[in-house]
Amino acid sequence: MQDLIAKAKEQAQQAELYQITVTETPVRYENNKLKGIDARSRQINALRIVKDGKLGFATSTGDNLQPLLDMAVTNAQFGREWDLPLPGAASLPQVELTHPSTVLDTDTLVGMGEKLVGRLSKCHPDLLASADINTRQTTTKLINSQGFAGEYSKRTFSILGGADLTEGKNFLSLYAGFISGKLEDQLEKTIASLVENFEYGRTNVPVKSDKYTVIFTPQGLGDILSPLLECANGLAVEKGFSPWKDKLGKKLFSEQFSLYDDATIPFGPASCLFDGEGTPAQSTAIIEKGVVNSFIHNMVTAKALGHKSTGNGFRSKNGELSSPGNSNVVLDITETQPLEQLLGSVQQGILIHSLMGAWAGNPYGGQVNGNILLGFLIEDGRIIGRVKDCMVSVNVFEALNHQVLGASSEKEWAWNVLAPHLKLKDIAISAKG
Repeated sequence: MQDLIAKAKEQAQQAELYQITVTETPVRYENNKLKGIDARSRQINALRIVKDGKLGFATSTGDNLQPLLDMAVTNAQFGREWDLPLPGAASLPQVELTHPSTVLDTDTLVGMGEKLVGRLSKCHPDLLASADINTRQTTTKLINSQGFAGEYSKRTFSILGGADLTEGKNFLSLYAGFISGKLEDQLEKTIASLVENFEYGRTNVPVKSDKYTVIFTPQGLGDILSPLLECANGLAVEKGFSPWKDKLGKKLFSEQFSLYDDATIPFGPASCLFDGEGTPAQSTAIIEKGVVNSFIHNMVTAKALGHKSTGNGFRSKNGELSSPGNSNVVLDITETQPLEQLLGSVQQGILIHSLMGAWAGNPYGGQVNGNILLGFLIEDGRIIGRVKDCMVSVNVFEALNHQVLGASSEKEWAWNVLAPHLKLKDIAISAKG
């Protein structure tokens, strides 16, 4: 890599080489049976150069780096103008990325899948269970002509379990899972969540169109947080799509509500030492006590808006040039109580695990409308059954300003989001018929 950068400096003013190597062992179960075991590895190389004020870029796979330079030089003739200096040498944070517990052999992964599928299949003779269990080792390297040289490795464990059951006209589909740099009780939690939701979900209960107290689980909060993350994305701000362009320092939400992007959480699923451009990882308060505090930037959007990069210039799995994206997303609510008490305080409400179709809305307007894929009716603090053929409609900006009733003191990971159960009042639920 150093040799290629040295050669690139002979032809270009700046050069950067990014390399990511991924080795993984996914174990898949479908319809209660082992479907496949794979062991695969891939390496992506991406070279960025600045020649005569224009950007040249090329990618390749494998160990042969030499063709990259010729391709990047050729592409620079047609590249966009570029006047940004690449990051120089930097002090990187100390972040725990890998735990010995995630070093698992194939037999162990297969055993986990068998345990999950076996436990679910006992729930009903016609239930079809699935599982995807994987360990992934990732090594990321980045060097450039300005003096930056960084490398880190991380290993993650992921599990996704599913259960499908068709009884007459009733179809119940469930899923639950985790991804983490540290193996704890994720298997047991996944099984417990699926079994509990299956038991609740087999009983369908009627619900009327009305406004309800709604509790969103950490898994169900993805669609609720999405408009906030889209509005805080530096690219949306730069292009003028985001309504927050002139809102930095303005209080738009409840003082109970804070939202962070934090790439430095020990063993977090999206933790790292630096982003895809060489900016050190950090924790960024997007919203703090209701106030819009920061946008999420890579180098390009930061310069366009006169800000500093927040270390959120991430690349796709194929190594393309970075764009602003989130690492670990953390939701904080100041007023909390144990989950059991949070549920027990609801006289009549809806617990929402997942939505369908909500992503198709307009995130910059804050409006989320989606069918409730998995939700349960709560009466007198108890879950009494599954609601079907219902839609939820919520303006996230309004709800997180005036409708927050609190949250659970317990937090859970839902992929790259660490969040509590969130309780909101007066949420519109539309029921078919």
